Amino acid sequence: MALTLAIGRWSDLTPSLASGESVQRLTGDLNTQNKISELLELVAAIVGTAGLVAGNLLLYSPLQVDNRIKL
Repeated sequence: MALTLAIGRWSDLTPSLASGESVQRLTGDLNTQNKISELLELVAAIVGTAGLVAGNLLLYSPLQVDNRIKL
């Protein structure tokens, strides 16, 4: 009996997902969140790649100069 009352009270507090509008709003929010997370992942990959390239250029740039003594 107490469990039934608790479930009844909980269902009164939670929004109903039976209507198509609520389901559409919920899936729309998830699609937006997925797009945002994919965009952030893309930006992080671009920044990480640029950092690796810049680090290699900085690290290996002294090797491009020939400092050997010419006889």
